[in-house]
Amino acid sequence: WASAGVSVTNLDRHQYSISAVRTSGGNYAVAYYDETPSVNKVVGQLLSSTGTKLWATPVNVVGNSKVSSMRLMNDLAGNVISIYINDLQDSNPPSVRAQKFNTAGATQWTASGLAIASNASSFPVFPRVVNSESETLVVAWRDFRSTATKADIYGAKVATSGSLTTWAGGPIISAANGNWNNSATWQSGIMPVSTSEVIIRHTVTVTATTTARKVTVENPNGNLRMNPGISVTVSQ
Repeated sequence: WASAGVSVTNLDRHQYSISAVRTSGGNYAVAYYDETPSVNKVVGQLLSSTGTKLWATPVNVVGNSKVSSMRLMNDLAGNVISIYINDLQDSNPPSVRAQKFNTAGATQWTASGLAIASNASSFPVFPRVVNSESETLVVAWRDFRSTATKADIYGAKVATSGSLTTWAGGPIISAANGNWNNSATWQSGIMPVSTSEVIIRHTVTVTATTTARKVTVENPNGNLRMNPGISVTVSQ
């Protein structure tokens, strides 16, 4: 490459929250927050091993929103994962989100990104991501949902389909009153599957017959309700 570096973008406006990663094809994906006059967005460019831009124009790889603390990860299948803080404005709290884009620059998950940590009191910061087994990803971040003055560390596992998945052997714990089949009922939005150990600390209502490996209802506020004719089959 040129000793002075190669130009990824030279537009007359601010670009920041920059991240880069080597792709499985030997190229380099670069993404950054582009503060445009009308719509702020995260865009990306693909560089060859010789520093040549491979996309005619930068592509929108996240969506139209204010983004910070972005990290890129090669998913080992030829795609690139972007993990970022979606710094929404006004009454909307920030959240940890993820997006997958391929080497053609096309996004593979929902346009607004996969919501990983969207608890209203989380105010997440410093997300980090690593590869896990079977091309899944593990994302961790600092989280303030327990108290506004002391941060905890939370983590979530992301499937290749762009959905949250369960930890192998880890319990699924209720976070609020709600329906068993609603992601908002569970911590980190991860819903139980048939192999899950489930811990109920709120009022959880089952409206469709389901299965779990183990279910524990904890005092003082745990309450498991089932609609007429509906059951939960426990294998342990």
